[in-house]
Amino acid sequence: MNEDAAAIMINGKEYKPVCASSDVFHKKGMCVEVDEFTSLALFRIDNVCYAVTNVCPHQHQPVISVGVLEGKNITCPMHGWQFDITTGVPSEGNKGTATLQTFPVVERDGVVYVHIGTPKIPKWMMD
Repeated sequence: MNEDAAAIMINGKEYKPVCASSDVFHKKGMCVEVDEFTSLALFRIDNVCYAVTNVCPHQHQPVISVGVLEGKNITCPMHGWQFDITTGVPSEGNKGTATLQTFPVVERDGVVYVHIGTPKIPKWMMD
């Protein structure tokens, strides 16, 4: 990645540089640690990059990036929960009802930028 890449503003929202576009491969997940509360799973489908939380909402394990991607559905390798990575919504037939948090992505000049917003401490981390 271009180490000189700085955050960019789009429609009043800050997008942080997280990796080089060339680091995100077609249908293969990639984990990026943004801060102490934000671990992202990045995927590329049909030349479009998507970002979701890397932490499965089932048992809060950071494993989504190594899950199996079929079409737009990612399967968590821990217990088989499935989610649409474009929306975070559980796939039909999924046992769980929790959603994956999704993040807006922009690619410019060979860099992947993600709008994180204000980092939120997950409730399960506060216990």
